[in-house]
Amino acid sequence: MGLRKTVGAFKGNLVSQFLTESVIYSLISFVIGVLLTWLLMPSFNSIANKDIVMPWSVWWFIPIIFISALIIGLFAGLYPAFYLSAFKPVNVLKGNLSIGSKSGSLRSGLVVFQFTTSVVLIIGTLIIYKQMNFILDKKLGFDKEQVLVVQGANLLEDRALTFKERLQNLPEVTDVTISDYLPLEGTKRNGNSFRKTGSGSEDRAVPAQIWRVDYDYIKTLGLNVSQGRGFSKDFVSDSSAIVINAKMANQLGFENPLGKKISNSQEWTIIGVLEDFHFKNLKEDIDPLALVIGNAPSMISVKLANGINYDAIDTIEKIGRTMFQRNPLSIHSWIKNMHKCMMM
Repeated sequence: MGLRKTVGAFKGNLVSQFLTESVIYSLISFVIGVLLTWLLMPSFNSIANKDIVMPWSVWWFIPIIFISALIIGLFAGLYPAFYLSAFKPVNVLKGNLSIGSKSGSLRSGLVVFQFTTSVVLIIGTLIIYKQMNFILDKKLGFDKEQVLVVQGANLLEDRALTFKERLQNLPEVTDVTISDYLPLEGTKRNGNSFRKTGSGSEDRAVPAQIWRVDYDYIKTLGLNVSQGRGFSKDFVSDSSAIVINAKMANQLGFENPLGKKISNSQEWTIIGVLEDFHFKNLKEDIDPLALVIGNAPSMISVKLANGINYDAIDTIEKIGRTMFQRNPLSIHSWIKNMHKCMMM
């Protein structure tokens, strides 16, 4: 700066040089950032189960990028432009330039802020990376893959069972279950308290969920029965039977719960124990849960044989439209809903 001022450069020339260089650096940085975002977007969408795209065709996208780069470049170059161009050439060339305590404190503060920001961003990136790995690799205790949820099936009324039978006959379908109670946030819940039958008041009641399901629920969702069995149409007594999870068996104090009786508003006989599975988001512990045979017909879960594909979805929708033309059923991919739930 001292040499340039000595040979006749004005302060305005130096300010223009600094601002121009700063804006050019900013533009180059924005171009690199946008290109990296565009290249890495497919990988991000795959990991986060999103469908984000770069809005190249929107008229305001490129102007906003350019204006943002220009504004940031100007702000980044203002301070060094006016500060460095204000030095007197004589002092600079003689080496007598004193920055001063105030400017030194400001510079140190800016450096500390920059490194603090970098550290925070690095830590945040590592946390997000670990959280994404946790979400993708966490064993939920049930099989959510290849499952579609048909909503609004209660509109079929007494034809819901017929709809289920027609779906089971499709070669693309392996299992079908009718129940509003699913291990997915936003579906039906029913809290109750259970006690051992015949126990006195000294035994506390165990708060638990009681879900009404059909005979194919456990098989369709891939729940693991660790003791006993699931529901079967071969046993007439299963209308008063109950299947509980391991958490509920533990809280009731049963070492061998099979054949034991528990009650809420009626008496139930335990025929099976399920391995614990997550039916809320992963921020919360697994609660006691009981399954009984019952009617909850507004949602039908369909497990497909060869993965989620448009042909299978179209076939299911055609069957739904033929059975209830006024209100066509809405079909959503469970996989997308489940990932959304787990990220909340």
